[in-house]
Amino acid sequence: MLDKQQESLGEQSKSQPVTHTEKLCVTVFASLATVLLLQVSSRYLFNNAIGWTEEAARYLLVILSLLGISLVFKRNTHIRFTFFLRFIPNRLSHWHDVMVSFTNTGFILFLLLSAFSIAPLLVSHQMSSIDISISDFYYVITLVLFLCLVSAIRFFISLIRRKG
Repeated sequence: MLDKQQESLGEQSKSQPVTHTEKLCVTVFASLATVLLLQVSSRYLFNNAIGWTEEAARYLLVILSLLGISLVFKRNTHIRFTFFLRFIPNRLSHWHDVMVSFTNTGFILFLLLSAFSIAPLLVSHQMSSIDISISDFYYVITLVLFLCLVSAIRFFISLIRRKG
């Protein structure tokens, strides 16, 4: 049963066109790779580290991780335990998936609201090596979490429509 699901997931991901989220992920990943290459080369080739690269890499990694969450919701390829799901009926398994999706959506909504409420409080705080306010970063996180929330809601609705 799982082999058929995995095969269908693989076929779905091959036939889907490239989305804007995927393009954004590739762009952020390329930026992260460039910053890390700059950091390593400056540290080991020139024996003088560039200070802002570590902080920029940290923030780019956070954004890339959240964009990845949005992608796995779109594709239904997130990691989960399936051992016990093999032993329960399909209908019960379906409602288990619905409840997990509901919980995930609620958690992403909580993160979004938290980031949005924290951002205005951090206007006066600056990043340590880049002259950008921390609140700007939290607004970017809020935007990326909104993308995650939209993907999670779409996935949740598709699960509800698909009767177990």
